[in-house]
Amino acid sequence: MRTFLLSLIVLSFFACNKSDPATNPVQKYFNPDDLSKLKLDSVPDFWENSNFKIDDTFWSYIVYPEENNKGVMYSIRIDGTKSKIIGVSVFETQAKAIAGMKFRITDVAAVILEGTAKSSFSGEWWYSDGSAFFVNQWNTIIEVTILTSNYKDVEKELMETAAEIAKRVDRLSQVVK
Repeated sequence: MRTFLLSLIVLSFFACNKSDPATNPVQKYFNPDDLSKLKLDSVPDFWENSNFKIDDTFWSYIVYPEENNKGVMYSIRIDGTKSKIIGVSVFETQAKAIAGMKFRITDVAAVILEGTAKSSFSGEWWYSDGSAFFVNQWNTIIEVTILTSNYKDVEKELMETAAEIAKRVDRLSQVVK
């Protein structure tokens, strides 16, 4: 009986440890077929009107240093008036999304800095004084830009908009087993 109880305790410890996010974090996958479900054209307090230009070739130039290894599976970008942009690029994996973003940082003339302050984002994030904010959510990179403004003047709006899109990506993502 004692052995049975001890075995039960040990088994329950392993079962609990398996679901502990610190030791076994949940990973999710956002399906690129769900990009339209993000409804990027309806983000509260971001767009002034409904005059949009949709670009589905956004970020298609991102490749890894190996010439033929494209990282982006599919992406979409919506340009609104006043130079406001929301873009989402979907990669095969989270690792490829982060690697693609880091390669982009080294490949563009704009200075893009890694976010270091505590934030509500579960993934890595970056920002540019060119009034752009980037966040990794699972296997996506979300970019929010307001081109005609100083970053510090629109930082809160950029972060809140990115957080809204990240929540949408999370809701539509499936747990990877």
